[in-house]
Amino acid sequence: MNIPTRRRMTFSMGRERILVKTSVQTRWASHGVGCLGALALIPIVSAVVTLFMGDNGPRGIEDVVPWLWVSGAVFAAATGFVWFRSKKPLMLTEGKNALVLRIAGERYAGPFTCEYAYMTEHMKGIPMRHLILHVYDAERHVCSLGETWGAMHGTPSGWREDFLPPRSEAGPAWVAAAGRFVDDVRLEIEERPPA
Repeated sequence: MNIPTRRRMTFSMGRERILVKTSVQTRWASHGVGCLGALALIPIVSAVVTLFMGDNGPRGIEDVVPWLWVSGAVFAAATGFVWFRSKKPLMLTEGKNALVLRIAGERYAGPFTCEYAYMTEHMKGIPMRHLILHVYDAERHVCSLGETWGAMHGTPSGWREDFLPPRSEAGPAWVAAAGRFVDDVRLEIEERPPA
């Protein structure tokens, strides 16, 4: 099932038009948020189950329940802290002569080229597609942008299914925090090929 992926929303930012904007994280931060979130859920779920068990639970478990709530709250606060601190802004803008990519305070001027592919992983029969987009300027690999699509997103239109390493020394890798963002960046770059 192929779903159209094009969204046209542009905003002006001085002399540059914002074509695509979102928040990104490093892969380590993304995985760290997931691990901390799981560590927050375990004690909270344990406390809730203990409350519903009433007198049928193991003896002495009532003394541990406050500590379960406290540890769950601490891990939940740590999850929120890491999530908010690790989000970095990413904007693709159209300048006077070329595209401009801004990531976490760094500015890269185009023209850009890109390579892209996806891999499919099945989780209990449900396809999860991991998209990777490598962005290059005239001299180097600027960055890699990754995104995971669930079954509801369908198959990315125009993407090949393959493992795709960068063709030169790798720049930073970022994980997009918004669905279909990577495909929007690809389409914007391909609309403006280098001269």
